[in-house]
Amino acid sequence: MSDTQTRSPAVAGPGRLLVVALVAFMVKAHATIVGDTAASMTDTPGG
Repeated sequence: MSDTQTRSPAVAGPGRLLVVALVAFMVKAHATIVGDTAASMTDTPGG
């Protein structure tokens, strides 16, 4: 089973690129949201 997964070009090629791009996009968006929330929280003393 492991041989089929490691030798599969679909998983190692476009599939992996898509997953990496999706994860990177989610991380970037999450970091942006957290940064904006932290900035707004520090700017307004009342919360």
